[in-house]
Amino acid sequence: MKEKKWEGADLIFDLDADHLPQKARSYAEMLANVKSETGKLLDFLLEDFGFEEDTIRVAFSGGRGYHIHVHDPRVLALESAQRREIVDYIGGTGLSVDYLFNPAKYVVHDTGRIRKKEFDSPKKIISFEDQKGGYGWGKRVSKYLVSY
Repeated sequence: MKEKKWEGADLIFDLDADHLPQKARSYAEMLANVKSETGKLLDFLLEDFGFEEDTIRVAFSGGRGYHIHVHDPRVLALESAQRREIVDYIGGTGLSVDYLFNPAKYVVHDTGRIRKKEFDSPKKIISFEDQKGGYGWGKRVSKYLVSY
């Protein structure tokens, strides 16, 4: 018998309603919560990672959640650590405010007895400097702030 060879795997997410932080009062509310979180995950996969809709499959699983499979050649060879990085990015693990915003630049006016510090440049969300409309977490934070 020939030795089996690793050929890769889809990127798979398993969202279960009973593992979400929101506590539901009913089965319908539980399903609504997990459906909302599934939508957020799909948005990350499509917008931030650039996967095409036809490479993503969503299946209702076990009466309480969804399985999301990303079947894209770019994910087949990903190792465990690389898959963990994707999960960490989506969950915002290690996300720092310093990463999201460029620090404002100041000018100090010194007239002898009085020192006055003024903004020379506004604080900007970093993602908007490189691409119109932004990208990544900077774009997400900006969209949330604008909609708030």
